[in-house]
Amino acid sequence: MPDRDTVIATLDAILDPKSGRGLVAAGLAQGLTVAEDRAGFVMEVPAGDTAQYAPIRDAAEAALKALPGMTRVSVILPPPPRYCAMRYQPRAGTSHATPGRRCNPAGPQA
Repeated sequence: MPDRDTVIATLDAILDPKSGRGLVAAGLAQGLTVAEDRAGFVMEVPAGDTAQYAPIRDAAEAALKALPGMTRVSVILPPPPRYCAMRYQPRAGTSHATPGRRCNPAGPQA
């Protein structure tokens, strides 16, 4: 069973493409949990960089699974945020406006 120090060393061997530091040293491995045969964490990356970090997430999962005794690994890379703006639409048959939501996954500029 790998201990927390071994897991941290394993994750720090995987470099953040932006800072050049290991995942833990760069602050990307948030909420790291290590227990018996499992480990997991959330990768905290800038919202627009999710796609760039998908291969890094895969490398972290593979490295942790390669540790002796490690059977369950969870590395969560949150999806990019959806940008939503409130807009008001006239309610049918009245002059009152009701709030509506218009969400654009590409962001507010699209």
